[in-house]
Amino acid sequence: MQAALHVAAAEGRDNLVSILLEGNVDANAEVDYQTPLHRAAEGGHCNVATVLLKANADINRSYFREKDMEPGTVLVTAVRAGQSAIISFLLENGAEVMN
Repeated sequence: MQAALHVAAAEGRDNLVSILLEGNVDANAEVDYQTPLHRAAEGGHCNVATVLLKANADINRSYFREKDMEPGTVLVTAVRAGQSAIISFLLENGAEVMN
């Protein structure tokens, strides 16, 4: 079910994300080092990010992959994807610039 949550988050399907979270899927579950919030940030889906944050998703969760050679916070993921609306959303909701 973790993978389903990641796919729904990446596709901006907030209704499905809500249903999966109601079924006790972990909002901070990792698939390929990323959480659903990373996937929502990459796609610029503020609607999904809102649902995930209400389910206690960690806005400052980061990962480290050697190929990237730097941490991949949710905010960094949004910046790399050029998603200006969600960058603002994340900052307004407590994302740390440096952590």
